[in-house]
Amino acid sequence: MRLFLHVSLITMVASNLLDAGDVPKKVIQKVITVFKQQENDGRITDFLQDEDNSIVSSHRPDVVKKWQLGSGETLKKMIHKPLAGRIMRLRNTSIANLGHSANATILDLQKKTNTTIVGGDHLVELKGGIVSCKKDVIHYHYDNERVEIPTGHEHIFSMIPTNNHCVATAGYGEIKIWDVNEAKCLTTLLGHRSIIWQVLALTNGQLVSSGMIDGKVKLWCLGKDEKDAHSIDMPKDINDDQLQTFELLELADSRVAVNCARPHCIKVWDPQSSDKNAVTTLSDTTCIGDTLLKLPDGTIASLKDNTIGIWDVKRGVLQHRFRHHKKEPVRNLQVLNDGRLAWSSGSEIVACDVKSLQLVAQSE
Repeated sequence: MRLFLHVSLITMVASNLLDAGDVPKKVIQKVITVFKQQENDGRITDFLQDEDNSIVSSHRPDVVKKWQLGSGETLKKMIHKPLAGRIMRLRNTSIANLGHSANATILDLQKKTNTTIVGGDHLVELKGGIVSCKKDVIHYHYDNERVEIPTGHEHIFSMIPTNNHCVATAGYGEIKIWDVNEAKCLTTLLGHRSIIWQVLALTNGQLVSSGMIDGKVKLWCLGKDEKDAHSIDMPKDINDDQLQTFELLELADSRVAVNCARPHCIKVWDPQSSDKNAVTTLSDTTCIGDTLLKLPDGTIASLKDNTIGIWDVKRGVLQHRFRHHKKEPVRNLQVLNDGRLAWSSGSEIVACDVKSLQLVAQSE
């Protein structure tokens, strides 16, 4: 028998949930809210907020559900085999679920139907269809057809769209740009010496890639034709063998933040600046290392284990640091529709009004 928890919305006491360092506990108590489901389906592996403000979440081992954020009421629920994993919203309002398997599933929560497609490692949506990948092969799904395109990579670690009909795939030491309509490689970008952990498409059309073990971050100019792509010289501070870079994030002011696991720091630089050596370094060993998230007010949130940091990137300072004290780890930093920072912990979703946290802390 499932456990039903009739707890709609709880504002938690700071000592039970968070330790906010220099921020008074009564401040935290005002701005932290915990949302619980009435029907507890276990640990949340990923979640997103829908346009109607409900939550769509995946739960170990095999549940994907839609539930009301305020009341905790379950609106829709599907059992997904073999595993429920990462989820993403598609243009047609369906949900793509990427479990730890060879396949992805397109879920229609309204009709309670699902369609399985080959390729559960990465998935992107183009104007004409969906591109998924499995190990070293990409699969283009359109009009009930599937085109299989071997990439020549040993493994695909990152895949992103570059326009309406092209994707970039990253493997060991190389990035390839593919025209999926023609099922052909347009160009190969060389310059890394190890796993390329992430490729990021900037708003100006350029690409940034992080090489993880080789410590290199590369900036690529694609030009008008992907065949003319070339790399651009990078600042020494983010092109260093001593770094272990992995996550990339484009900020609101067009600067790029690089999350470094060794040492634990964030490197921020402007790809458009004429001063190629101008790099800001944000350092803190307690809250940098797992992931980064851009917040609506221009700050960024960082996470390491159960500790979250809020950074004023323009001034290069850590505004707030708070630690989640629950036994379950913090996962899946997200921004809710109302601008609050949210994360999952166990079967709960925790939301923090960062703006109020800053205002109240300043008045104390």
